[in-house]
Amino acid sequence: MQTQLIQDTYQKQIASLFRAGRKLTVITALKEVGTLELRHFVAELKKTGMDIRSEWKVSGNGKRFKEYSLNQNN
Repeated sequence: MQTQLIQDTYQKQIASLFRAGRKLTVITALKEVGTLELRHFVAELKKTGMDIRSEWKVSGNGKRFKEYSLNQNN
């Protein structure tokens, strides 16, 4: 039960950040929300109808990562 409450809190925080126009990566979600499971919450938010897009990026050291944002074109 407590685990579900924590997951709901994370999901609400992530949705709020997207609605505020923020772009998130796994690392920013860890720093700002406290979870490494951004991909899971993005999938769950998409099921609720949020239009979240993802884009591959490359860091300065050549590592690839995804950046997620709310599609503002709608």
